[in-house]
Amino acid sequence: MNRLDAVMAEIREFVAEREWQPFHDPKNLAMAVASEAGELLAEYRWVFNQDADAATKDVERRERIAAEVADVAIALLLFCDRTGIQLFDAIQAKMAVNRTNYPVAHFRGRADRPKSRSTDQRDSRKEGAMVKGLAFAMYPVADLQRARRFYENDLGLGPSRVFQEAWVEYDLPGGATFAITTMAEGCSPRSDAASIGLEVENVERVTEELRRKGHRIKLGPMTTPVCRMAVVLDPEGNALTLHQATKSW
Repeated sequence: MNRLDAVMAEIREFVAEREWQPFHDPKNLAMAVASEAGELLAEYRWVFNQDADAATKDVERRERIAAEVADVAIALLLFCDRTGIQLFDAIQAKMAVNRTNYPVAHFRGRADRPKSRSTDQRDSRKEGAMVKGLAFAMYPVADLQRARRFYENDLGLGPSRVFQEAWVEYDLPGGATFAITTMAEGCSPRSDAASIGLEVENVERVTEELRRKGHRIKLGPMTTPVCRMAVVLDPEGNALTLHQATKSW
């Protein structure tokens, strides 16, 4: 038994002895996480940012901070235990999303949040425009299962919705949705048509990995004034752009 398992066993025993399980539904436990985090934050009330490190080293304050940290952790562990969420798996999955949302080239030394389509990005619509936004981008495919193996196994996308084994959607960080389908009547995969661009953390690494798996690289990697990019053909022949932003416009 590792240390975390031992701590979790002690917490469960503590709760069971007091018969608190009926009160530990997900909502109450989520509120407990928030309230305990608020008590941790209260230890820094009226402390200037530049003084926070020194304040944390104060012996009496540090003891109180450690106690509040423990309360936050206990509440979070109880929440995960009740909901069946595997904490370390959830952290690793979120870190993968964070790497996409916060590319190093854009966020090194910066504390701002990634741009959101709905709030931060500029709205280019004219007054009275009939278009509300981009609903999805789609590639036609001939063999859906073959295409899914590429996008899911090789690129690591997770399907968000599947319709009649003929339409698969992938929700991407930032709010975009990408789809592949065999339902696009009259359309066929092409390498010389419009290309969908997917943001990646490292174009060279992704390109080399796809090349190693036998996929055809049509272009690049290449450098532009604002990005690194390459174009790879998916198994159906669609030209997929891999994009790594290096500078904001």
